[in-house]
Amino acid sequence: MDVCLPGLELLVVLHGFGSMPQTSLENCVGLVERTLGVLSEKERIEQALIMRGLGSDPPPNYNVERAVLLLIMATVLNALGNHKESMVHLDCILGNKDHAKSEGWIVPLAYWEAGVVSWGLGDRTKSRELWQSALGCTDYDFEYATVVLLGLALDKHNDVFR
Repeated sequence: MDVCLPGLELLVVLHGFGSMPQTSLENCVGLVERTLGVLSEKERIEQALIMRGLGSDPPPNYNVERAVLLLIMATVLNALGNHKESMVHLDCILGNKDHAKSEGWIVPLAYWEAGVVSWGLGDRTKSRELWQSALGCTDYDFEYATVVLLGLALDKHNDVFR
């Protein structure tokens, strides 16, 4: 795995991708795609070893790592304005919320990003619903910062629809 990934993870939490130049964002997409490929290859190798009776049973679980990578990808794609492509990754996270329980911040930030997608696609009502879902998540790292951001977004939503 790449040593830059923890930095990208921090940029997700701090919402820092919006201020990056397009070429840097495109480099992030490439890095995440390569890392997802490495993760898939590790799973394929582990499965082949299990089939031969050589691997550990059960095999290592990479669900949290995959969810983090998909969230990074979705956040970068949102920053690039590729909202529809971003939603594919977010649907994968939100459709498998139980897999990311050990890292409690993943799901609320996925809801945040899904709200950004909906806002970018012009569906303001869906944005509000998703952001309110994020507010329903509690007791996770960086909760205060996320709640403040969600409050600002919901205030903006209310200002637009007065």
